[in-house]
Amino acid sequence: MSKILQSIIVPKSFLWKLTLLNIFIIVGAILVSGWSIYHTACFLVNGMYDTSLSGQQYFNKTLFKYVLLYAAIAVLISSVVHFYFTKRLFKPIKNLIESTKTLKRGTYPKPLPEIYKDEIGQLIVNYNELTNQLKQNEQYRTKLIADISHELRTPISNLTGYLHALTFGDVTPSRELFEALHGQAKQLTVLIEQMRLLNDGNNATSKSRLKENIQLKTVIEESVKAFDWKIKQENIKILIDVEEAAVSIHPENMFQILNNLIDNAIRYFEGEGPICIHGEKKKLSYRVSVSNPGQAIEKEAQQYLFDRFYRVDLSRNRKTGGAGLGLAIVKELIANYDGEIEVQSKDGRNTFTLIFPIEDC
Repeated sequence: MSKILQSIIVPKSFLWKLTLLNIFIIVGAILVSGWSIYHTACFLVNGMYDTSLSGQQYFNKTLFKYVLLYAAIAVLISSVVHFYFTKRLFKPIKNLIESTKTLKRGTYPKPLPEIYKDEIGQLIVNYNELTNQLKQNEQYRTKLIADISHELRTPISNLTGYLHALTFGDVTPSRELFEALHGQAKQLTVLIEQMRLLNDGNNATSKSRLKENIQLKTVIEESVKAFDWKIKQENIKILIDVEEAAVSIHPENMFQILNNLIDNAIRYFEGEGPICIHGEKKKLSYRVSVSNPGQAIEKEAQQYLFDRFYRVDLSRNRKTGGAGLGLAIVKELIANYDGEIEVQSKDGRNTFTLIFPIEDC
């Protein structure tokens, strides 16, 4: 009950709080000074026995002095009270200023207490969210630089070492050696290209934001054809069961999304059975799933699969040459078209499902 009364009496708006404070101080000063002047006047009247002109003048002069005195006292008291309550009202702003100074010096401040419900309280909530986001971005940027440096270090070190050895005749040139060096250079090229795609995915002016109506079945079939040689080399079968439907997405981005998922399915293929690509229309969405037999992905790992440079198994990725960017690219690109991606690991198969919004026909 007290909280309800407090919410009714005390306004939530900072402007109304300040206005109410000013009204309270002014009315209080008037009432106190008026009450004092009234009782002073009554006291003087009761003690006045001389009703002559000089007596009246003395009364007026004395009353005027008391009016000035009580007015000065009222102004002093109201000023002190007004300063105290105004200082309390502006305390969160002062804390906010000090916090921004700390942030300006390059140190992330502690979150400010979110106990206010007015505009200042909303500002503090937004400020806390902003500082937290900046802190997360800084941590992510630091980790990203470390991950990129780590990914580049191995192939560059290998290339530098072998080229140095070839220059001074420490190793004998051979076809196998040049193929290995070519593989390292190719790994560098793929990594740099994937980083470019991620940057394009975050760029609001890039083609990743452009849309065209395309037939998914045709795009899927063309994407699979691009892996014909690799599929035959690995002796893997691919089954395609796709329902015809049109989605609004840039064709090159759709190819990139499918290529990453198909390449991922081939790269981590383990066991028996085909790679299955299934597409079907469901109400206002179209779902495309790419499924392959492989090692189970733990539930804890599934939430990090789409993070940049994340690997479920470091040794497996080193062996297969993955940098942990393919699925991150898929998520970035599909998110630009209000789509989603899901992962399921069950019964010895790993399934990645794309969900595209489509217009109701």
